[in-house]
Amino acid sequence: MNKRSLSKERLILKTRTYSPNAIIAVLAVSGAVVSIMQTVFIPLLSEIPALLNCTPEQASWLITATLISSSVAIPSVAKLADMYGKRQMMIVSLAVLIVGSLIGTFGTTFPQMLVARILQGFAMALIPIGMSIMRDQIPPQKLPGAIALMSGTMGIGAGIGLPLGGLIYQSLGWHAIFGVSAITGAISLIAILLVVPESPIRSGGKFDYFGAGLISLWLTALLLAITKGEHWGWSNPSILALFATAIVLFAIWIPLELRVSQPVIDLRTTMDRPVLLTNIATFVVGIAMYANILTSTQMLELPTSTGYGFGLTIFQAGLVLLPSAAAMVLMAPVAARIVTQFGPKRAMLVGCLVLAAGYAYRYYAISSVWEIAVGAIIVSAGTMIAFSAAPNIIMRIVPISETSAANGLNNVMRTMGTAVSSAAVAAVLTGLTMQIAGGAVLPQLDAFQLIYIGAGVASLIAAFISWFLPRNLDQAHVAVSAGAGALAHQDDELMHVRPHEFVLHGSVTNAEGAGIINAQLVFSTLEGEQIDWERTDAQGKYSVTLPEPGEYRIVVHAQGWQDLEELASLDAHHPPKQVVMTAGVRV
Repeated sequence: MNKRSLSKERLILKTRTYSPNAIIAVLAVSGAVVSIMQTVFIPLLSEIPALLNCTPEQASWLITATLISSSVAIPSVAKLADMYGKRQMMIVSLAVLIVGSLIGTFGTTFPQMLVARILQGFAMALIPIGMSIMRDQIPPQKLPGAIALMSGTMGIGAGIGLPLGGLIYQSLGWHAIFGVSAITGAISLIAILLVVPESPIRSGGKFDYFGAGLISLWLTALLLAITKGEHWGWSNPSILALFATAIVLFAIWIPLELRVSQPVIDLRTTMDRPVLLTNIATFVVGIAMYANILTSTQMLELPTSTGYGFGLTIFQAGLVLLPSAAAMVLMAPVAARIVTQFGPKRAMLVGCLVLAAGYAYRYYAISSVWEIAVGAIIVSAGTMIAFSAAPNIIMRIVPISETSAANGLNNVMRTMGTAVSSAAVAAVLTGLTMQIAGGAVLPQLDAFQLIYIGAGVASLIAAFISWFLPRNLDQAHVAVSAGAGALAHQDDELMHVRPHEFVLHGSVTNAEGAGIINAQLVFSTLEGEQIDWERTDAQGKYSVTLPEPGEYRIVVHAQGWQDLEELASLDAHHPPKQVVMTAGVRV
């Protein structure tokens, strides 16, 4: 062995090693822990007014607050993860969850509970960040399955939350729900500190505080209007004012995001057809998916005097639906195989069609508990396939340095879909009612069947949208693999952090040194394999991720300029790479 090889071997031996399976397990469990917060409190909802001396309307805010805080937190926290460190922001997310859970554990008043639930919702940003850090740390052959599992934790956690909340409440009391959340959050935090390495991929830059504030405001206004519209009345002046506020703030936010150098959400990338269609399809799948959870729980709990209900407790209903959550875990490798073998576009189509088939089954199979359980399992399987395809599409398309933010937006679209679904389901169930013995007014069976028709149609609409994803998507740039040579070691059980992957910063300017906005750069190997791409910001700057130092082919396209192509030797220690456009200016 020569001196150079010996030195390289010593470098690898000194590099800290991580088990990809351990990283996947820790991230997936952490994702499920934060997702449980979405539904674990639902079993208490009818008891909260008596426990906290508040009205039922106030009690409903304990669910709404978590939904809104999670949607508001995800874009900003995910962007901060791309800029300053993904593991660091995961730790922050879990720390906020723990603080909120401790406030709920020892709190006794409604305002304290509201603050606790807001802070618990903040932690949902961990899921898109987790998918992004998997791209940086997991071998490519394991990545589709890992992303599928991490993406599915939203459904897995929601399914576990219902029986878990009921069990803890009946056994230990309502404060214990927050206590268990604090304990599981702390365990997840310690596990991440011990098992998950920090990603070396950081874009840096200055965070867009004003843009983050605006997106938080218009998302809050929009989600408030959607979630409270059925209760307050869709023509209520407050609801109309919230919708108007969301529209105005959104209109202000768009041009701002197009001008700043480091927007919270890169609208140019977001408007690329594959990303846009994937986000729209995710929104529609979110509508279809959540109808399953809402209707299944209610149908199982409604009294037998309705003629179709089963009179189960919340805990019993949760146990019936628990296999559907387990099905999502079991479907993760199946979904990954579909993505790997047939591509994410076909996987999205398959998932949506399975969803539609599940709701077709649910329309007819409503006469027994086991039929409802089977229907929920079919819907969950379709959901897992569709939701595993979406982040795989996103990370094949967007620049590597934007994967957290792009996945964050996709998760926000999913959450908005669930909010719309909740409002639509409530409207149908309260619109088609009957009066039973004793004077109680409850939904008709037709209401549930109408919801299943609507959810099935939504699934087909999502499939139709997915059909228009580019045919060559499966051959597109695979950002998740980071190019050839990205991994120093790809053993099935043990791996090294990618020691050579680095972020290259630079700018595209004219001959006078002025930055050229919205220029597109594509970095490829000398053989033509695309590694990463980026658009320049409002100052002409860019950041790309390269797998290792070496020779790369750079192609630059900017409107009004002749395309430029050059070869360059690049590494992390060189100054920022400046590309000067000097020819082809349109007069």
